[in-house]
Amino acid sequence: MAIRVFVLSMLAFTLTAADHPSAKQLHALFDREWEYQMKDDPEWASILGDRRWNDQWPDHSPQTHFLRERHYEDVLKRLARIRRTELSAEDQLNYDLFKYIYTQRKDRIAMMTFLTPLNHRWGIQTANELSDALRFETVKDYEDWIARLTRFPIYVDQTMAMLKHATVREVFQAKAVIKRVPRQLDKHIVDDPEQSPFYKPFRKFHRNIPAATQLRLESEAWTAIKNSIVPAFRKLKQYVVEEYQPKCYDKAGAWQWPHGDRAYAFLASDFTTTTKTPEEIHQIGLSEVKRIRGEMEAIRKRVEFDGDLPAFFEHLRTNPMFFFKTGDELLQSYRAMSRTIDPLMVKLFGTLPRTPYGIEPIPELM
Repeated sequence: MAIRVFVLSMLAFTLTAADHPSAKQLHALFDREWEYQMKDDPEWASILGDRRWNDQWPDHSPQTHFLRERHYEDVLKRLARIRRTELSAEDQLNYDLFKYIYTQRKDRIAMMTFLTPLNHRWGIQTANELSDALRFETVKDYEDWIARLTRFPIYVDQTMAMLKHATVREVFQAKAVIKRVPRQLDKHIVDDPEQSPFYKPFRKFHRNIPAATQLRLESEAWTAIKNSIVPAFRKLKQYVVEEYQPKCYDKAGAWQWPHGDRAYAFLASDFTTTTKTPEEIHQIGLSEVKRIRGEMEAIRKRVEFDGDLPAFFEHLRTNPMFFFKTGDELLQSYRAMSRTIDPLMVKLFGTLPRTPYGIEPIPELM
């Protein structure tokens, strides 16, 4: 992702920052890569409002991931040929961010993290959630979604190919992570296509869609789900249950991969955006646990609980007074908490996004 900032020179007889050859090269690279990313990830393009590939799913075949790795290497070489010292301060920041992002993408593929395409929270079983981010206002919007439904078996085959490749590479998830996936897949294996999560856009049409056209679109969506979505998920579930899940690790941790130490170190750096080693991060965690445990002990004493800290934890876990009675009560409490947090954000962040955020429950599918 590129951050565009242009600064005009105060001197009329000098080149502006945007007119400098190095700046032009940099932003031309940004433009090319924006187009590449939109075409390469149609889901992300759709979410951003670029509807040119609204009838497509991303290519998740193992071979394509290695092609992406080579592409990122080539882009980084082209970036290195741009003279950073000739850029404005703003574009130097753009340069550095772009380099960081593409280096991480390249290294992520090298660590073969793409061979774990499923877990308990996301994967192809959540692909239906894309419709929540799309605009359905024209006939083509609905037709594009139907085209995606029809092409879905290819998406599933690519996912299975990755899982099979993972078997060869011995890059597995832990059984504890995968155990919920079969039940999630079951949500898509429906007898009535109208009960499929993928059918959601057709339950209520936009006012621009004529009644006769609505009937046609409903019929095509019904057929696509019955003939494409359901059989594809049925095949995927069979493979996950019979072939993939039994081979998953009994214990959790990327350390079990053949290149586990390097992969774990990369993931630790990737998630924390630091250069600290896993051991250094672990020590920070231990010190924080010690600090927090001390605060817990202080609370136990302040409320005069009759018992030690483990007994206090058990009390908090089992006493109904500490639990919400319904999911809706919990949701409303989180929303109320967010309104308390909002005024404090300006004290922590110099610039806040214009787009507001919302709090929604995790879909029941999960």
